[in-house]
Amino acid sequence: MKRGKKVVIVAAIIVLAGIGVAFAVSQDSTIIANLFGVGELKTSFTEEFTSPSNWTTCETVDKTFTITNDANVDVAVRVKLEEQWISAKGWELPLVSNASGRKLAVINFLEDSGWTLSPGGYYYYDVDLKKGETTKTLTTGVTFNCTADLDLDYEYAGATYHLKITGQTIQADQKTAWAYNADCDSDIIYDKVACRTKGLDTNMDYRYFENAIWSDHKGLVYTFSGESDEYYPVYYFRGGKIDTNNDVIWGGKCWKIVRTTETGGVKMVYNGEPTNVEVDGVNVLQCLATGADSTITYNGVNTFAYNLESESPADVGYMYGTRIVPNEAASMSEMVFSNNVSRNGNTYSLNMDSGKYIKGYFPTLYSRNRLSKYHYFCTDGSEVCDGTKIGYILDALSSNRIEYIPIGGYDDIDDVKNAMFTNTTDSNAKTVIESWFAEEGLDEYEDDLEDTVFCNDRRFGEGSLKSKDSKVSRSEHSASARLYGSGSTDIPKPTLDCGSKNDSFTKNETNTTNGKLNHKVGLLTADELMIAGVRMWSSESPCFLYLCNGKYSWTISPYFFRAAYRPAGSSQEKFGPAEIVQWNGNASSNQVDDMTYSWKNAIRPVVSLKAGTTYKSGTGASTDPYIVGD
Repeated sequence: MKRGKKVVIVAAIIVLAGIGVAFAVSQDSTIIANLFGVGELKTSFTEEFTSPSNWTTCETVDKTFTITNDANVDVAVRVKLEEQWISAKGWELPLVSNASGRKLAVINFLEDSGWTLSPGGYYYYDVDLKKGETTKTLTTGVTFNCTADLDLDYEYAGATYHLKITGQTIQADQKTAWAYNADCDSDIIYDKVACRTKGLDTNMDYRYFENAIWSDHKGLVYTFSGESDEYYPVYYFRGGKIDTNNDVIWGGKCWKIVRTTETGGVKMVYNGEPTNVEVDGVNVLQCLATGADSTITYNGVNTFAYNLESESPADVGYMYGTRIVPNEAASMSEMVFSNNVSRNGNTYSLNMDSGKYIKGYFPTLYSRNRLSKYHYFCTDGSEVCDGTKIGYILDALSSNRIEYIPIGGYDDIDDVKNAMFTNTTDSNAKTVIESWFAEEGLDEYEDDLEDTVFCNDRRFGEGSLKSKDSKVSRSEHSASARLYGSGSTDIPKPTLDCGSKNDSFTKNETNTTNGKLNHKVGLLTADELMIAGVRMWSSESPCFLYLCNGKYSWTISPYFFRAAYRPAGSSQEKFGPAEIVQWNGNASSNQVDDMTYSWKNAIRPVVSLKAGTTYKSGTGASTDPYIVGD
């Protein structure tokens, strides 16, 4: 084995200066790794690039490259593109601006270039090169985003943009060392999904949905979840429902592919029973269900409560532990509120060290926001009390009424949360889904499924239950804090990672998952919906998203626990409610036990086919779905 010659890769550098943009060139030397058997591999790299004097908004700078095989043996070729912004002061800037949510430099790709993006982030040339043969270019240029605004994205003024291209070749008969099958004609569903990503922008702006997701971002895009090489990049379908080609028949049911998983599986959401249609005299199965027909029916009904009660924070659990229900206390003229509490048997003592407590009238302290980190109190106003009088403030019900969690019998609020979120009792949603799965006979096909995570992320992102140092206010779970934000300038940050082992539901327990499922089936998260293009708190109609079916359905993502409320048609207040994110063409939330409104929630179960799953026929269209299994 010998190392081949060093090949110079030219990197384009964009220097921002005010509104205008000057374009300069530097050189990066990159070694193209060469493996060979019969003869030495010799590969040449050619780049075409002309530096303009002024690079303006919406202008495209041409940049192409080709790789030629000069060796006597066939070679396989792959390249990786790496982008970087460096500010004028020398620190790295994100590729997507935090200020505007825009990707300022957009790489343009040649259509039908013959390059395919792989799970490892490399672009592989689809055919091996014989001696003297040359690849097509992958890129055609770089465009300065037409919507760029350097007044808003001022950090990029004077910054430098780098586009580095790293190429590698390998003797063709040894390319299995790269561990990637670039054959897009494979019968493996994952490969079919991955092969469609060519040329698509993977940097989504999750704030501005107007028009964009219905046109520019239809089809497949991808993101990375995990930095280790053992993870696959995650490909997901986004945008319009027309010609999405993500329909599957598995287990005799119709499903829509939503995304692939970090372990190479294919996650799908239920989409009804197949329809038997006669086409040219032949009966074929198609996936045409909409509305209630695309949701499950169990015991004769097709709308379900997520849980049967909503007065406890525990009720957002896909499984839950002790249901601790809040209580209320009347404010007295002089009360003590502390940042900490200690327990000795059934006696609780507030921390009265300097800076750890405040005294006063609750409405006055609350209105002045001085209760931000003083949650613990005795309901009789004392500094020491027994377990029947110790509480942790959640919120104000009115000017002189305090909503609190009783913590008698527990050490502190963290001990209380652990008790509520222990996985001992199945939610109504989990019971319905797993019972339906078994009664429909899908457990007979369960070996086809990977044991993927269904994430019931019960962490708190804002409010009283986040921690004892947080503001006294409504308690919002992490999904709400990540995806909804507090204003139009907030950038939603969906994630495919789960917060804890306790919330990571799988059938088999691992070091990072809880093994609490009876079957490998669950629900989508709010993050997965947003990545696919579902809008947060949008009332736009009609919906052109492939996930729209005209029926609201439950996710597995908790939304918030708020102060007492008055149920519809009732004159009496109840504590809570606990709410879960619901979705159709947009996402909102609903109390977990609500069965009174016209948008009563349905259930659309989710499964994930194992990596390497093959299909017998089909193109993925609703009229010609992939057929998996018997």
